[in-house]
Amino acid sequence: MNDRQHHRGTIRPARTAASARVPVALALAGVALLGGCATSAEPARIYDLGTSQDVPARPLRHAVDVSLPVAIQPYDSDRLVIRTGPDTIAYLEGSQWVDGLPRLLQARLREALENAGAGARPHAGLSKETLKINIRRFEVDVTRGQAIVSLSVRLVATASDRVIAGRIIRATAPSPDHGGAAMAAALNAATGKALRQIIMLAASSR
Repeated sequence: MNDRQHHRGTIRPARTAASARVPVALALAGVALLGGCATSAEPARIYDLGTSQDVPARPLRHAVDVSLPVAIQPYDSDRLVIRTGPDTIAYLEGSQWVDGLPRLLQARLREALENAGAGARPHAGLSKETLKINIRRFEVDVTRGQAIVSLSVRLVATASDRVIAGRIIRATAPSPDHGGAAMAAALNAATGKALRQIIMLAASSR
């Protein structure tokens, strides 16, 4: 994991629902707007996701490509997301990913596939199968001290879009510290577990 600046991230207060009846979707929309208007007096500390090296040594007969993952706000951004309550989330002020999360996750999964011998060059037209991913959760739940990565994954035939295999993948890692570096490290650990499960899914479908 890379970090380029050297100050500790702090939790930006989350918007709280006016009542228990306020839908979660409204709470998420409010946080997204809040994050879009946020400014920081100091440069943000930038983090990267590593590529899991602990991939299963299973033969993957065909090249597998990865479509750009789909995500709703606030996950469709370069900001670190924290959950401060059942219906409230916020951005971690002063911390961000090196790229937008969907593009970053796509790049790291492609690298993991290459490590497993099934990488396909983007737009090369060589992959018979494609992984399609919906980012359901990618956050640190500060109330539980836990990083959570939840992905809806489908392996489809590239030519026909026929679903070959599908699974909801969920991975967690402890995150007791509220600092930006610790939270990014916990999300990185959870991502590594999720990538390994995705490779196993691709391998077991053959």
